[in-house]
Amino acid sequence: MRSWTTFVGAGVLGVAIAVGCGTGGGVDTSGVGASSSSGGEAGVAPTGATLAGDIPCDVAEIMSRSCTSCHTDPPNGGAKVPLTKRAHFLAPAVTDASKNVGVLSVERMKDTRKPMPPDGVLPASDVAIVEKWVAAGMPDGQCASPPGLGKSPYDTPRDICTSDTFWTRGEAESADMLPGEVCNDCHVKRRHPNISSIGGTVYPTAHEKDKCNGGPSVAGAEVVFTDVDGKELRRTKVRSPSGNFYEKPSVFTLPAAGAKVYVEQAGKKRHMSAVVKDGDCNKCHTMDGSGADASDPNKAPGRIMLP
Repeated sequence: MRSWTTFVGAGVLGVAIAVGCGTGGGVDTSGVGASSSSGGEAGVAPTGATLAGDIPCDVAEIMSRSCTSCHTDPPNGGAKVPLTKRAHFLAPAVTDASKNVGVLSVERMKDTRKPMPPDGVLPASDVAIVEKWVAAGMPDGQCASPPGLGKSPYDTPRDICTSDTFWTRGEAESADMLPGEVCNDCHVKRRHPNISSIGGTVYPTAHEKDKCNGGPSVAGAEVVFTDVDGKELRRTKVRSPSGNFYEKPSVFTLPAAGAKVYVEQAGKKRHMSAVVKDGDCNKCHTMDGSGADASDPNKAPGRIMLP
């Protein structure tokens, strides 16, 4: 799975999710902004930043709570523009130069089909605060004590095993075998048929070792697949303590057009907004993520991580 965004209720534009398999990843920010993003390639996680003092405090609070986990400077999690200072909002939107980023941001906040954050439209009170500021021309706010921006949710310790338990039975067949490793790719190399149409491992943090069990923290988590329009297709339970999940082809296969995916646990969600077409999720969601270009939103920032 790719870059995921964490959301609680209306959620945080933060990571990216990340639940996703195969192609694509990162938070869908295609409607806003410039060109840089980091789905978090090769496990590279952007450092934290501080919100500039030229945004009104009420706007800054909303940005910090709901947007800047991805729209930090530089952006991460698939975001295309930062939203940490007034100049970012005043800049022309790349997708529509007739509008600035502020105007387009408000449009996306109100777009029920393609909202920002991707988990759903923000509370009307939050949208109204940002919309009023944008409509007034985004005047200098001079917030005396702007809220700080936390580090990327994927900026977790590397080469660890949070559960401190590992799969120790080699290639003994089990639904809990070899957490973190690539399922079907391994089976095909050993001349076995594909055993699942979708499969991967969910972890509590972003850079867990191969064969490390997800641990008790993954209990109750589900991986949810929807069609490209958001209609739910399949909920797959995450196995505890391994963290593995899978579906047999006879039960569920990805539609030809692909699917969108999120991890849900206790009402919290982490979305992978890119369309998924390859169900062997751990191909990309390795300990360090896939590829080497941290600016590519189609690259995984690390493991599939709990919301």
